Amino acid sequence: MKDIKSMKTLKTKSAYSTLTEFLVWLEEVKGSSDGIIMVYHDNNMHNVIPFMLDTLEQYKMTESFFKLCKGFVNLCSVASTLPELKDHSMSLRSLLRQRKYL
Repeated sequence: MKDIKSMKTLKTKSAYSTLTEFLVWLEEVKGSSDGIIMVYHDNNMHNVIPFMLDTLEQYKMTESFFKLCKGFVNLCSVASTLPELKDHSMSLRSLLRQRKYL
C-alpha cells in the first residue's frame, strides 16, 4: 500500500497477523459467554461479511472464528425497523447520533 499524496510505501501488518490479533481480542471480549454476535454497518452493500469470511477462510481461521462468533446483525436492518428512526439517514454517523434508540 502507498500513501496517495506522497507515494511512500506504508508499513502495515499482514492480513494473517491482523486476523490473529482480532481472534485473540474476540476471545478476550467473549469471556465466559456463549459467543459473540457481531454488529456491522453495511447500508445495503452486503459485502462486509463475505469479504471477512473469505479472508478468514484463506488463512484457515474460520473454525476458530465461529467458536467465538455465533452470528451477525446488520445495524441498518435493525435501525430501519424502529419507528423513531423512520425518517433518519441510515449512515453510520446519523445512527450514532441517534444511539439512544439502539
